Amino acid sequence: MVRAMYGVRLMDKKTTEEFMNMLELNKILDMLAKTNGLRWYEHVLRRDDDDVLKKSLVGQREDD
Repeated sequence: MVRAMYGVRLMDKKTTEEFMNMLELNKILDMLAKTNGLRWYEHVLRRDDDDVLKKSLVGQREDD
């Protein structure tokens, strides 16, 4: 079932060990993406209150 969810077919001839290593790599990459996204968000929050990107992320309208 997990192989099907990740799009790995039996014809790909991946061993269970290779597949499990691939899953671990995906977990690490997901964790890094979430960490970097949070770091970027915190960086944007440190910008000036008039910054357009900060306003869009915190949900402020232009006429506020």
